[in-house]
Amino acid sequence: MKLNDLSAFFQNSYDVLEMRVRSADKFEVGDMVSISYGPICTVKRLGSDDFENVVENDACDDIDSGENDDFRDRGIDDCDDKNASYAEFVSAEYRKRFIRRSLYRIDAINADVLTIEMLIRPNIYYDDDLYPEGLAVYPVDKVVSQSFDTFQREFQDNYSFFLGTKRYYLFAENINNNSDTFIVISPLTKKYYSITKKSFGDLKLSVEADSATKVYAIEGKERQLCNFELWRFSLHTLSIKLVDGTYKNLLAKSGEAIIASGKAKYIEIWDAYSDAEKTLVDDWYNSAGELEFSHCKANEKGQDVFDIVRGNVANFEYYVKMHFDGGVNFYNKRGKIFASGTIVANAMNRKNKITISTDCSIDGDGIIRPDRFGYDTNYERRKKAAMAILRDGAKNRSLAVIVSGEPVPSKKGGERLSLDESILKKIFGKNDANEAQRNAIEMAINTPDIAIIQGPPGTGKTKVIQAILAHFQKNENSQNKKDAASGSGATYLLTAYQREATRNIADGAEDRLGLPIFSYTEGRSQDGGFLRDYKDENDLRLEEWCNKCRASVDNIGKLQEKQRQYDFVERLKSVEFYAGMPVKKAIDNLETLRCELLANCGYFTREGEDKLSDVLNRIKDLQKNLDTRHNLNKRIILGYIAAIPVCADALQDSVEYLPRLIGSLRLEPQGSLFHDLLTRFKEIAEKQNLQSEDYRELARIKVEMTLKLRNAVKVTDDEAKGINEYLVKAIETINNVWLNDKEKILFDYVKSMYPTEELKESIKKYREVDAATHQKVLSKALNGDGSLPAYKNIMVDEAARSCPADLLIPFACAEEKIVLVGDEKQLPQFLSQETLNELSRTLSESDIIALKKELQGESADKSFFSVSMFEYMINIAEKLHCRDGNNRVVMLQQQYRMPPVLGCIVSEQFYSNKLANGNDWEEGRVPERFMQHYSVIGGLNMCWIDVPFKDSRERKDESRSYFRDREIDVIFKMLYAMGRQFLNETDVYKKKNTGIGIITGYNAQSRRIMERLVSEAANSQLFEELKDYIQIGTIDSFQGKEFDIVFFSMVRTDDFGFLSAEEKTGGEWDLARAGKQRQCVAFSRAKKCMIVVGSADSITGENSEKAMREVPVMAEYYKACTERRGGVCEVFTEEDLDA
Repeated sequence: MKLNDLSAFFQNSYDVLEMRVRSADKFEVGDMVSISYGPICTVKRLGSDDFENVVENDACDDIDSGENDDFRDRGIDDCDDKNASYAEFVSAEYRKRFIRRSLYRIDAINADVLTIEMLIRPNIYYDDDLYPEGLAVYPVDKVVSQSFDTFQREFQDNYSFFLGTKRYYLFAENINNNSDTFIVISPLTKKYYSITKKSFGDLKLSVEADSATKVYAIEGKERQLCNFELWRFSLHTLSIKLVDGTYKNLLAKSGEAIIASGKAKYIEIWDAYSDAEKTLVDDWYNSAGELEFSHCKANEKGQDVFDIVRGNVANFEYYVKMHFDGGVNFYNKRGKIFASGTIVANAMNRKNKITISTDCSIDGDGIIRPDRFGYDTNYERRKKAAMAILRDGAKNRSLAVIVSGEPVPSKKGGERLSLDESILKKIFGKNDANEAQRNAIEMAINTPDIAIIQGPPGTGKTKVIQAILAHFQKNENSQNKKDAASGSGATYLLTAYQREATRNIADGAEDRLGLPIFSYTEGRSQDGGFLRDYKDENDLRLEEWCNKCRASVDNIGKLQEKQRQYDFVERLKSVEFYAGMPVKKAIDNLETLRCELLANCGYFTREGEDKLSDVLNRIKDLQKNLDTRHNLNKRIILGYIAAIPVCADALQDSVEYLPRLIGSLRLEPQGSLFHDLLTRFKEIAEKQNLQSEDYRELARIKVEMTLKLRNAVKVTDDEAKGINEYLVKAIETINNVWLNDKEKILFDYVKSMYPTEELKESIKKYREVDAATHQKVLSKALNGDGSLPAYKNIMVDEAARSCPADLLIPFACAEEKIVLVGDEKQLPQFLSQETLNELSRTLSESDIIALKKELQGESADKSFFSVSMFEYMINIAEKLHCRDGNNRVVMLQQQYRMPPVLGCIVSEQFYSNKLANGNDWEEGRVPERFMQHYSVIGGLNMCWIDVPFKDSRERKDESRSYFRDREIDVIFKMLYAMGRQFLNETDVYKKKNTGIGIITGYNAQSRRIMERLVSEAANSQLFEELKDYIQIGTIDSFQGKEFDIVFFSMVRTDDFGFLSAEEKTGGEWDLARAGKQRQCVAFSRAKKCMIVVGSADSITGENSEKAMREVPVMAEYYKACTERRGGVCEVFTEEDLDA
């Protein structure tokens, strides 16, 4: 900005003066000048380096001016400065109106008289006494709409200007002076910021003891300056240092302090967990080496069974240890990878056999080596996230403060967001959201940092997540939306540790723009089979979305009524005539078009029929023109062919026609058709003496040419061009008659709604929501270069299951809010016992003790690693609540899944009776939605089928896992009894998603049930139909799922195994707690009826006390069945089923 720009700011002058100068030729109109006051004044033109002269006093005090004499008459010479001249006021009145230390501009020059306009009345400081060390100003949140760096740059550009080497600012104080407030003004825009002296505490800039420290702060938005007369202006040469006082930066500073002080122990421990796991993997891979294989043969599941060549058997034990997630690669004899697979079974009693699920068939022999790519990638992603948090690189730079439970500066209160009833009605339907659900949603959208929702089974967690996401998108301020080029492009992240949970939230959620939400979850399935790549899943998701879009448009425009016309027009567009096409074929094609138009004439209006008639007539004209030329050319060529001699007498008569024949047949486009015949004909015709065999050959050529003549005449370039140009006009005419503008647009839209890579890329560009497992958040498929993406808010489902080392990945990507949804009463977090053992050798005991106290206070009775990060964050949230009053934890307290009698048992055993049944349940009345009417268990919600252990005990298979065939027999007897009724009465959609679930605690039992189902389906039409609606698995694979009917196979008859809740410990892992968590999952999946199949002897009689101690929920369940509680519980024997 230049000095003259001030004149644009001060448009209304304060006063005009006239002065007589000694040398007027030193000045020009428009010059900015300063006036030094005295008996004789000095007027000086201001340049960029002379601004300070405004305050200098260059008056010639020793010159006697006289009272009425002109100072020039007294012979006073002008000053030596070429930019200055001595002057005096033309009249005493002007002298009175003069104000010292002001800026002036020359408006006119008349001879030696300058007309000068006074612009401002500032006090101008150069070595500023008020702020000798400059002025530190804190811009706060509502001032900085973008980044602080951008604000700082724009402030310096618009609010300061240079004169020479000095930077100036224009300040003003209100004439009703408030010493703690002034404004800084932009002369260019005439806008200003108000600067007020405030304390750190008032500005929420500190939580420590320095909260009373006074600082200058810009609190308000930029405003337009009005009423100049209310302000006293001044120019300053001080330095203004802008300090980032935003809440985001304050949190970042807090994070830096926490990291520097070494208080981020929780994060460091899980970083160390990752290092310990890598150490184990490195040792394992270095020791495992390779296995030579041969005799590959597929089993009944399509998995490959390999014979391991003896001599490498020593390494086999390492591959046995891989069973939990054994990724391997197959190499040929040249050392190249040709396939990948997963170890799914090891024959413990036959140590030269191994079963691997592969992604392709394997032939011959070769070498197996471990595939460590997945391990290395997971480790790198964990480290990237942990280091981002510990080194101030997380998207929320205060994350270390929050996770460590240290004091977090509270954000200055803004308007609290309220719930949108239209969103709730859309998601929850006629039942509406209950009070706890409303509280959870409202808490999540208003939390300053984290929100934790405890969701017991069946409490509507998925719908709550959908509602939170919908509110986030509704309340999103457009100016804060991320640029798609930075990071992934999406604004929100839905994530879970496991694939199924991630897919579930992706399926249930909705993007604000109506776009499909892709889920990134590639990996291996739990049975070791290869899961479809996430690209295939997303292709299916895209296809479903496209079908839905097309169906909705069909309904809106009633397009099906005109689909036939549209398809016909599309066929017309695909018809093309080309040069070189046989004329006969072109005529036939035109005839086909004409006939189709006649067949569709019933769709035309009266006006349309007239236009159709014109089109039909024009097509006939095209046919006629082609046919005329075709017949003419054919007659000419036939005449030449007829002259071909077939005997010696005719040779002389045909001599003059032969050159014409050759010339006509060589002409394009028909020449190529006769090329071979012409070559043969020319060879014979050029002979001097023809023999009888030559005449016979000429006769054959004559016949062949006649036969080929049908297609000899071709369409020319001009003809093809003319026909195609007319067809374009004809199609447009027909289209306009059949379809209105709206229908054309809708048909074009429907045509574009087919799954293509281009459409997929467009969706990725404009999407607002991503869904990915924790690890896949950093995948290149989702995030391009695999760098740390930024999401405004993230939502984590099944958070209590997440391994903390992996959960830190989405944590590091959250800019503002983190919403955790889970249930610590269900399955424990994913941890490796081997890794924990390795970690315990390196972890400080003092760190563990300190963190236990942090989690539980002085009692610290739980094993540290049994406490999930979800629980840890609940503890942190409660501490934050005590400090700032913001509630961050809500428990959903009404369940809608389980029948009331089962819901009461689950609530009593696991949730201290805090989990109530849904609001449609009344004492003594079971809602219809919980009723089932299968004849074998009609009307029951709970039953126990007793399979006494004296008849059949459990056994171990080769993998040391338990199974019990007698229970499998009983389950299939039940399935047979209820199967046909199930198929006839259950809605197809529901049976595929929530039909029948068979749960057990042991892999061997799960495998044998699956094998039995496959066998039954091969021999029974009933089970062939039924198998698609049955899911079989272990307890750990069933969290988050629900089924109308649930079978629970106990297997064990003399012990409760890992289900036991009896106090016992494994290092820092609470095994009893894990057992109780699995019990909770097993008994909370059923929507209509739960059927326990097992030995009642294991929990009755002399075993009753043990059962109450180790599996209290099972004991209470059996008690309810024996009491026939509520008339919906019962105990059966196998004999009862037979009867």
